[in-house]
Amino acid sequence: MNDFARGVVREPGAETARQFVHRVRMLAAIYAVMFVASIAGMVILVQWGRLLVTLSQRSNVETLAILFFLIFFAYFALISGPGALGALRLAYYTALEAARSRAVAEAARIRALGAPGRSHKSVALNVIVEKEGQPGEDFELRIEDEFGSMGCVRVSGARLTHVPAHGAGTTSVFIFFEHQANRLLMEAGVSRRLNIVEWNTINDETLEEYTGLVDFARRLGSHLGLAESWPKVTLTRAQCDEIERRFSEVCRALRNEGLLPEWEYSANHKLPLIPEPLGLLSLDRSEKRVDPLSSMGTAAAIVVGSALIFAFLVLAPPWVPGT
Repeated sequence: MNDFARGVVREPGAETARQFVHRVRMLAAIYAVMFVASIAGMVILVQWGRLLVTLSQRSNVETLAILFFLIFFAYFALISGPGALGALRLAYYTALEAARSRAVAEAARIRALGAPGRSHKSVALNVIVEKEGQPGEDFELRIEDEFGSMGCVRVSGARLTHVPAHGAGTTSVFIFFEHQANRLLMEAGVSRRLNIVEWNTINDETLEEYTGLVDFARRLGSHLGLAESWPKVTLTRAQCDEIERRFSEVCRALRNEGLLPEWEYSANHKLPLIPEPLGLLSLDRSEKRVDPLSSMGTAAAIVVGSALIFAFLVLAPPWVPGT
């Protein structure tokens, strides 16, 4: 279940560079589909409102449900609007790349991202990460390709920080780093694995508490002369170079993702074993982070399904008394 939650809810589509590129494309498509379906749903409710109200009154359904769905569609059109605009811009840059060259398209993407933001995104790992030959020192992993830099990932003990060269940065780069580092460690025969345990975009206070505790353990271990006062992983220079090479493969996807809104939230899921009105027993599961691909994907499926139901009622209205 933990692997399922990680692969579907927390960290989908980041195990390889190809999956990462596909993930960004899917996210852009989800925003566009959600926006179009929301607008279509509102048009159906407004254009054929009299028919739907008549059906609801004759079938003993609360008429206010029509108003609820109108607000429902308007809400999702509002939150998906920036994403749909980002998807439209991505389509334009793709067409620009086909018509001109990739260099021209990449330069346009970089200009659209703008100057780097002041606040940086950070996460905390379950282990301290060090570079071979630099014990106890911070180090950086560059994110760049032949068309420009997307900043770097700064490794400070158990903290990862994306220092962007353009735009506001992204948290998905941490997930990609985690998967690539774990794959390289596994190939080297190292059993210990990296896991992201805190996100400053979701709860910056707990991240600061956690990293403060890790830093205290590091200093205490150094003072006492301990070899390891906190679980630690050491990356060789060759492994760091390989991670930077893999970062270069997703630079275009990172530029594309920077043009899309980033929804970073935790989530609670409840499964009632005995439903209301009794509600005697329910199961509850929480996730510290839900990836936008899964959260927005689920929302898009609900919006599209609702719009299709109303479209079906308009195209093939059921028979009810009085109609």
